Amino acid sequence: MGAIEPRKDPLAAARAARAVGRRLVVAGPTRDAALERALRDEGADLRGYVPKPELVRLYQEAACVLFPSRYEGFGLPLVEAMACGTPVVARPDAALREVAGDAAVFAEGELADAVRAALGDAERLSAAGIEQARRFTWEETARLTAAVYRELLP
Repeated sequence: MGAIEPRKDPLAAARAARAVGRRLVVAGPTRDAALERALRDEGADLRGYVPKPELVRLYQEAACVLFPSRYEGFGLPLVEAMACGTPVVARPDAALREVAGDAAVFAEGELADAVRAALGDAERLSAAGIEQARRFTWEETARLTAAVYRELLP
């Protein structure tokens, strides 16, 4: 899930999916046409923008969500996947570690190995992901934001 752009490293995801005998489905806009062509050549199923109900269905039907982004500010797709009970595999980016905690497999080495680990531990990751996703509510976001303002303003 997310835009097709180099920092998201979707080609690594496509190769890892193929290595474990799975098909990569990508939902999100194209920001790099050459990368889109390369993904198609790798056999990825590119869906472009999908409405929320379709996005939820894709999360729920996925064996896992592979998010090999090189850097992120937050990682909303991880929270969305975890809320749907879908195991998550991500690169060990600091923001993604903060978001997912111990409810994801972080690929320190080969992405395909991390996907295999997630598929083998899907039940635990699903339950842990649902619990982790519960931490991220709009109410909690508003509370934390207001706390920062109160701390900074006299």
